[in-house]
Amino acid sequence: MAVDQAFILAVADSHSSLDVLEEIIKKAQEIASALGGRVAFGLHAGDVGIYNIEKLDSLTSKERWLIQKHRNPVEQFFPYLHKQKKFTLPVYAIQGNHEDFSLADQIIAGDIFVENFFLMEQGSLSLVDNISILALGKIVSKRKMPDQDLLPKYMQEQERLRALQVGTREKIDLMLLHEPPYLDKHDRKCSFGNPAITSLVDQVQPVVVLCGHLHFCYRSRVGASDVYGLGEARQGYFTLLSRYEMRWQVRYFHLTRGEITDQIPWVKPGNEVDFNKRMEKRMRRTVTAAAIIRNISLDDAFLSSASFHGFMGKLMAEIRQLEESGTIRSKEQALAYAKDFFNKILYQEI
Repeated sequence: MAVDQAFILAVADSHSSLDVLEEIIKKAQEIASALGGRVAFGLHAGDVGIYNIEKLDSLTSKERWLIQKHRNPVEQFFPYLHKQKKFTLPVYAIQGNHEDFSLADQIIAGDIFVENFFLMEQGSLSLVDNISILALGKIVSKRKMPDQDLLPKYMQEQERLRALQVGTREKIDLMLLHEPPYLDKHDRKCSFGNPAITSLVDQVQPVVVLCGHLHFCYRSRVGASDVYGLGEARQGYFTLLSRYEMRWQVRYFHLTRGEITDQIPWVKPGNEVDFNKRMEKRMRRTVTAAAIIRNISLDDAFLSSASFHGFMGKLMAEIRQLEESGTIRSKEQALAYAKDFFNKILYQEI
C-alpha cells in the first residue's frame, strides 16, 4: 500500500442516525490511519434522512408514518442545519426515497448551507480529488399511474437521460446510485433492483457502482462495471475504497465486527423476464398502504402504535389475496374493505 494512501468512505441508508454516521467516520479514519493512509472524503448513496423537525407536517402522511414506524431520529439533522454541528469529513451524497425533498432542493440550490455536506444534483458529474463521480439518486417508479411517477422520491426520465448523456461522454470512475441494477434474488425472497438501472450502468460503464436502498451488503457485476451494495449505515455497515495502480479495492466493515469483506455474497445479474412477470402481478394491485392511510380517517395515536403496523400487515395480505381471486378489482372496493376492517378493530370485533 502506498504511503498516505487516500481512502474513500462509502455508506448508504443512515435514515437520520447521524450519530452512528459520525461513529463510522471516526472508525474509518482509524482504519485508514492504521493502513498508512487517510480518508479523503465520504460518499452517501441515499436515505441520509435529512429532515427539518420544524416542518415535518409538510411531509406526506406515509412518510410521517414510516418515520414513526422505524423510529428514525429525524431531530439529529437539526443541529447541522443550524450550524451547531458539522460533519468531520466532507460527505458527498445523493437523495434516496426517504428524505425531505423540499429541504434537499434548497441544499442543492445553495439556499441552505450545511458545512461539509454536499448534496449532488440528479444526473450530475462531480470531480472530487481527481475522481469522477456520476450521481443519480432516488428510485425508479413501478406504479401504473403516470401522475404518481411525479412524486419527488422517483427518478425522472430527464434525470436518467442526463446521467446517460454525461456518462457516455466522460469516463466515470464511480457511479453513485440509490436503487441498484436488477440483480438475482440470492437468499432473498425475490430479485431486486430495476432493469432500467441495469441498462443505464451497461451503457455508461463506470468502473465501480455503489448502491443503497436494499439494506444489505452484496457484490455483483453488470457488464464492465463492478457493483457494490453498501448495506445499512444505521446498523453500522460501511466500506472503504482505495485506488492503487489504476485498480479499485473495496473492503467492507462493521462498526463492532471489524472487516467483513470475506462474508459479502456475490449476486448474479437478474433476469428481465422475471422482472416483467413481477410487474404484471404488481399492476393488478388496486391500492397501497399509503393510499389507505390517506383515505381513511384514523387517530394519530393509533397510527403510531405498534399494533397498527401489525394490523396493516394483516390487512394488506388479505387485500392481496382478494385481488388474486378477483374479489377486489378496484381501488374503491379495496378502500371499502379497509374501512370495514379498521371499523371492526375499533369495535373489537376481530
